[in-house]
Amino acid sequence: LIDVIIPPPAYDAEDAVMEVVPGAGGLEANMFAEEIFNMYINYVTELGYVPEITELNRGNVGKQSKFSSSTGILKGVARISGTNVFGQLKYETGVHRVQRVPVTGTKSDRLQTSTCSVAILPQPRDPQIVLTDNDLKFEYMRSSGAGGQSVNTTDSACRLTHLPSGLVVECQEERSQMRNK
Repeated sequence: LIDVIIPPPAYDAEDAVMEVVPGAGGLEANMFAEEIFNMYINYVTELGYVPEITELNRGNVGKQSKFSSSTGILKGVARISGTNVFGQLKYETGVHRVQRVPVTGTKSDRLQTSTCSVAILPQPRDPQIVLTDNDLKFEYMRSSGAGGQSVNTTDSACRLTHLPSGLVVECQEERSQMRNK
């Protein structure tokens, strides 16, 4: 009866993307973020979901310890597939904090606080995106910043505006206008 009266939220049945990024705490935060990332990978596996690590940027803390790894992560992203994944994990989003004696420092009598952020986002199975040429506005301009001889002579940068939403995307990475488009 409750399911009829209160429908489930729109994205609860979808897969999820989990992102873990270290926050305050320097190298200790990198190690803490790695521990949290590995904990969540093991947790979702235990729940019967299938994690797929899509991005893992490792750092190097340097000091070996019997309590933790000698690396840390700068960012960890995983796609988690299964039934009702986002509904199960959406409340895990937030900032996690730990206070412990630092492994990387020499002051073993002081506690250090480290943080990392965890973001759980829904991954729609069949995204419905319709873009028409009438909704897009392309503008070409000169690239900015240091560049060399042709940076101020050619219009290689591209700006794309989605007119209904006002969303603007710019690209000036490449030397060619067509590649930036």
